[in-house]
Amino acid sequence: MRMQAEKGFTAHFVSHSGKTHRRFEIRGWKLHAVRALLALLVLLVSAAVAVTALGLLQSGELERLRTENAALEDSLSERGRIEARLSGIELDLQRMREDREIIENMAGAISPVGESVSAGNE
Repeated sequence: MRMQAEKGFTAHFVSHSGKTHRRFEIRGWKLHAVRALLALLVLLVSAAVAVTALGLLQSGELERLRTENAALEDSLSERGRIEARLSGIELDLQRMREDREIIENMAGAISPVGESVSAGNE
């Protein structure tokens, strides 16, 4: 019978001087753990790339929203100016009404011109 070799990896580390030699064998459950960690690493890197790509794609949307926000802020300040002008016009109109009322009261206190002329002709 032939023996089937167990799958795995062997790493040899030798120092520059050649005096120290280390050997690591990765077989069995260690090999499965390394494969699982590598798969997890690939998933994490793929997720990071996907998030970065989506962020870059949405940067144009962000610029559009910034432009729209600036336009809305401008229209809001314009509305504030219009409301201030409208308040001023309303105050002027109220003063005119009060002045008209005063003039009408003064005119009612003085006898009308038509009455005095017609009384003198009789």
